[in-house]
Parts: sequence; C-alpha cells; structure tokens
Amino acid sequence: MSGIIGSRFNNRGSGLVGSLGTDGQVFTSAGAGTGAVFEDAAGGGLEFIERSTTAGAASDAFTSLLPTTAYQIVGSIKPAADDTLLLRVSDDDGSSYETDSYFWGTSATQGSTLENSSNTSDGEIVVVCKDATVEDVDSTGGCAFHMTMLPQLSGTNRRFVWRMGWERGGPTYDWLYGQGGGGWDSSNAVDAIQFLFRSQTMTGTIDLYKWVNA
Repeated sequence: MSGIIGSRFNNRGSGLVGSLGTDGQVFTSAGAGTGAVFEDAAGGGLEFIERSTTAGAASDAFTSLLPTTAYQIVGSIKPAADDTLLLRVSDDDGSSYETDSYFWGTSATQGSTLENSSNTSDGEIVVVCKDATVEDVDSTGGCAFHMTMLPQLSGTNRRFVWRMGWERGGPTYDWLYGQGGGGWDSSNAVDAIQFLFRSQTMTGTIDLYKWVNA
C-alpha cells in the first residue's frame, strides 16, 4: 500500500515526516521541491487564559502576568449601586496594589457630544469618565469593555488602552460610549491588575487572553 496518495506523510511508513510535531503546530509546505513539515502556525492570535466570575465581590484581579506579554481583557460587569470603575496594578503579584502615580485620559460620546477628561497623577486609573466629572456606571445597565494591556519593555511604564460602553447612573440614564488610555508611572514590572468600583461591590465576568505570535 506504499503507493497510495499521502502514504509518505503517515507515521507508520518510511515517509518524509520524521515526527508528528508538537501541540499547536500545523502541517505545512516547506517550499517547492521540499517535503511538508510540522511548524508553528504563522501570524498572531488570542489565546484564552481564564474567566473570572464575581457576584458581590469587592474587586476582581488577575495575577502572574508576564511583563513582556500583551494581554487582552474583555469584561461585562455592574456595581451594586451607581459607581465609578477603576483599575490598579501591582508589582508584587497581587500582594498589594499601587494607590498613586497613575496617569489616564478618556473621551466619551453622549449623543453627538464628545467630552474629555484626564489626570496625570492619580490614585488609580479611572476607566469611565466624561468631561471634568466622573460619570458613574449604572447598577442596572452596567458596562461592557475590552482593554489591551501593552507589553512593558525594560525601563518603561505598563500601559493600557480600552474602549467601552456603559449606562450612566441617574438622573438621565444615558447610554455612553467611550475610549481611553493610561498607565502607572513606574518602570517596575507590573505582574497583576485589579478592577474595582470606588465603593461598591461588583458582579459579572471578565475574561483574560494573551496575544501569541504577534
């Protein structure tokens, strides 16, 4: 049966493929006139790491993060009562979270109006903000967001960029769309992050992914 099509690629005969490769590799051409081989898949993509589910929790955190790896965070959460969504970081794998030296900027669209806010030295990164006044996330409508945690090169800050939509707490309960960016003004390696509302507990899910082959 050695003459059947494809027999030289099986793992029982005397084919050109010496092994079946490793987990995650693909069987691909090695070029004209050369036998096909198993290689790492080309290009980049997202690899799911974990989902964190909260119900009345004070905060939600991800630890054991690698400073030079890019991460993607996707969340859908709401506070127990109207409140402000914040982000803090840690350089000791979550044993403590920093409470100063954050910088951030946001813009939000309410109808046809675009308004902005920023801070260059704050106690946390404010993820939801509009104009000079923080606009709380409504406890019923909640918020949905996706955030990229950029790689931290030696001697640089850890930075974040995000987009989100949220229902603003009373009295008008408008649905807002926004984007922002920020970071922690230190070159210490950030290896954990924490989401929390300023004073209320949270309920919802946050998924963590990492970028691979990017």
